Amino acid sequence: MIKKTLAFAVTYGLICAPLVASSDPVPKPPVLCLQGSPCQQTAALPPTAPQPSPFPSPTTSASDAIKFQPGWYGLYNRTCIPLDAKGYGCNAAQIVSTINSEICPNPNLAGLKIITAPAFLLGYTPGSYTGTRPERGFAVIDQALAALNACGKYLILQGDSGVFGGYDSASVTSVFPAFTFASSQASGGTASSAAYGITPNTQDTQPGLSAKLWQSDWRDLAITAITAYCNRYDANPAFYAVGMLYWNTSLPIAPNTVAGYDEGTFNNQYRAYLDAARAACPTTNILATLDYANPHPAQMSSHLAKLKSMRGVMANNDVWLTRGASWGQQAYTGETGSPALDYRGVVRYMEEVETPDMCGDRQTASPAQIFDVMQNGNSVNRPRWPSHIVVAMAPECDPNYGWSAWKSFIASKGGKVMSGRDPTLRTPAEVKTSWCESGMTCR
Repeated sequence: MIKKTLAFAVTYGLICAPLVASSDPVPKPPVLCLQGSPCQQTAALPPTAPQPSPFPSPTTSASDAIKFQPGWYGLYNRTCIPLDAKGYGCNAAQIVSTINSEICPNPNLAGLKIITAPAFLLGYTPGSYTGTRPERGFAVIDQALAALNACGKYLILQGDSGVFGGYDSASVTSVFPAFTFASSQASGGTASSAAYGITPNTQDTQPGLSAKLWQSDWRDLAITAITAYCNRYDANPAFYAVGMLYWNTSLPIAPNTVAGYDEGTFNNQYRAYLDAARAACPTTNILATLDYANPHPAQMSSHLAKLKSMRGVMANNDVWLTRGASWGQQAYTGETGSPALDYRGVVRYMEEVETPDMCGDRQTASPAQIFDVMQNGNSVNRPRWPSHIVVAMAPECDPNYGWSAWKSFIASKGGKVMSGRDPTLRTPAEVKTSWCESGMTCR
């Protein structure tokens, strides 16, 4: 699940709470079913899935090959909204300072990941991405990429599609551009009642708001935006991966509770967005977060097949120690699916460690414990062998579990990662040279 790291106080009912440290709510065991039959927690299998081919796939220099920079990435420690007069949000100076102090000097980090709210990337009005009062969009990303290029590092940019943990009128206008919601939904909205739209989440464990991503106007808005960013940055070596929509609709929205929601339509809209994103960004990695996107193994299989066909990237940000793997991880490793296929070493995979796992909000786990699940699995997880690992840069956590502990742990591994095919640790340079995923072409 996505980081809910909004740097401002939000109100839900009569409760006000600051969201400053990836406060991912602890989910209940999934019971959601979006297709009319009860969803069942898949019985975990031991980590004995059919093993991928051990033979490496060579990289290629083809003009449409996808950038390939495996390794460890630091996650900027807040979800970026436009910086307001009270100092909440993100601006270029803050991000560049982090790049210069944390990313560039660390030889074990490949780059930085930034997660943003829609208002940060989509601009004040449709088609405007250069807002400077406050800074957002191109005005920030231009400077972040320049700083990363200066030291040979890379950017993963992911747009969120909602707010979790509650909301009030002020927070809504910070998260969503006013043109995407009507004044009847919150003060400041300017959309007509039939356009775009946002909806309150309806599952008790996931309060907040979500964009109505199943509507064609949201799809078209996302396509237009990612096309603009790709036209500007695809040729930039530091612009490594991008996602304009975070897919988490199935978790916060319970079935039959949101007018107009249709799962099949949503799936089609999302896949149309993925195709358009790949067309606009021929060499940049296109992200799709598939942790709890869909509880149905057959549909999860179809999403992974889609990523394989358009050379997309599966992003995943739940690493459970004692609970079964996420729906996406189960299908990715061949534990579930219809058909059950092992996509390790086939579809590019980026695993992510959130602050709830570092600060004890969801579980208390050391870097070694979390990494062991990725590398070796356990009784309820098959190993994922990720070639890309993203870790939240959270200094507020206990030093035994937070960012300082992770930096020491990454250094103890010499910055090595896996190839997607086996648990062997290799340098990012070795993985880049010899272990391109079989479903990709790499540069």
